[in-house]
Amino acid sequence: MVASCLVVGVGASSAYQTYTYSIGGFALYSPDAYTAQSPVIDSQYMGLEIPLNNPNGLVTDDLGNVYIADTGNNRIVCLDRYYRNPVIIDKFVNAQGVDDSLTAPEGLFVSKDRIWVCDTGAGRIVVFDRNGNFLKVIEAPESNLFGDSKLYSPVAMAVDQYNRIFVVSSTTYQGIIVMTEDGVFNGFIGAQAVTLSVWETIWRRFRTDEQKEQQSEVVSTEFNNIAIDKDGFIYVTTSTIGEGSVSSAIQGKSKDGKYMPVKMLNTNGDEIMKRNGFWPPAGEVDYNTSTRDKGKSPIGVSTVIDVAVGEENTWSIIDSKRQRIYTYDSNGNLLFAFGDIGTMLGNLTGVEAVTYQDDKMLVLDKTSLSITVFKRTEYGDVLIEAIAAQNDQDYVKAIELWTEVLKRNSNFDTAYIGIGQSMFRNGHYEESLEQFEAAYDTTNWSTSFQEIRRELMSKYFLLLVVGIVAIIAAFYFISKKITDINTKYTHSGGKRTFLSELTYGFYVMLHPFDGFWDLKHEKRGSPRSGFLILLAT
Repeated sequence: MVASCLVVGVGASSAYQTYTYSIGGFALYSPDAYTAQSPVIDSQYMGLEIPLNNPNGLVTDDLGNVYIADTGNNRIVCLDRYYRNPVIIDKFVNAQGVDDSLTAPEGLFVSKDRIWVCDTGAGRIVVFDRNGNFLKVIEAPESNLFGDSKLYSPVAMAVDQYNRIFVVSSTTYQGIIVMTEDGVFNGFIGAQAVTLSVWETIWRRFRTDEQKEQQSEVVSTEFNNIAIDKDGFIYVTTSTIGEGSVSSAIQGKSKDGKYMPVKMLNTNGDEIMKRNGFWPPAGEVDYNTSTRDKGKSPIGVSTVIDVAVGEENTWSIIDSKRQRIYTYDSNGNLLFAFGDIGTMLGNLTGVEAVTYQDDKMLVLDKTSLSITVFKRTEYGDVLIEAIAAQNDQDYVKAIELWTEVLKRNSNFDTAYIGIGQSMFRNGHYEESLEQFEAAYDTTNWSTSFQEIRRELMSKYFLLLVVGIVAIIAAFYFISKKITDINTKYTHSGGKRTFLSELTYGFYVMLHPFDGFWDLKHEKRGSPRSGFLILLAT
């Protein structure tokens, strides 16, 4: 198992081992893409008079300022980019002129001019400007689509460039709630798939009407977190899909998101995530499934509880079961995974949220009530630069940078694929085959080989047509000549030459009925011509 192997591979000076996965599902160790910075950012470092209490949400803004949903203290903590000078948002005067306050806020989102707070305990969203001044309250949406349960508990949210609001409610199973900036309900998107066991499926087919009325309805599972990228595409996570379904999807290398713990949606709710890597993006791939080994490493698939979007369409998820972060590119390739349970610098004990701050990754630990800052290494910088060059279609530069990545990490199959794709885009199809072979990437290899065949057909098509015509013409001429020779000797009755005997064999192939008639009744053919044909073949 990977978890137990990683413990062996970690030295005394390192709190965790960074790795990726091979096509066979084995861990391939790699250089650290991020390293933990000292000190850990705790309440004292932040300058908080009242320490953090049960923090849940963590986000940053375009200036690098940091925001924490301090749920247990009913407040939002706003820090500068250096994690100091706290500004507290907790009490405000609402639109009716009445003193009001936040109640157990769990999530928040910061746009270019607003701070949007999921006031979970009060079942509403409260909006402030970037200075912490109250703007408005968005109450629970109203619609018959919510069904019998009217309970609304927003725990996470995102806002796109058009100020459309996407809300995750922990008590809503119909999907992501979509509202206008004024709180007008627009509908649900991205409802989760319902999972039923084989027995439940069979049982539901044979229920009586009375049993149908008495049995509760099977509903979709709810999401637990959300993020949005600069193009308005939405990333959502869930940890309530049955582990068996998730495990089957991982081991089956599923390309769709039906049973995946992280999804990418467009604004219509369509699942559009690319899963072109060796393994679908779902966290851990090689995991324990037996309770006998539970003392060695966590059992089962990853428990994904948050997602964050980074540079160049990269994105990260966190696994609360293993205290680990997994980072992927836009094609679903695992770029690196790192993190572990422990007390050393870089270890985590109660990972709760993750966000990006320029070249840093911030991870909120709910147990230690602190933020660990992971700074991108030189290896991580080169990796991001290679992805950026490929996204910018600067394929010459991309090849150079991917080569630099391989100098630092020869185990990194995605680098071979990146070089191969860049060569492919530059029209160097034959050279790209070698790179795809090194990564065991059969899909891209087939695409390159198809282009090679297309080039060959384009280059030699006219010659091929001429050759076919020539072969047909030669065949016609030879068959006609053979027929003429045999007809001549059949009607002349003269002495048969060796040439006539030899061509008779080809005459039989071209005219089997007449040939065998002549062979039987006219005594055509000869042992010497047959022996020569036998030697030739």
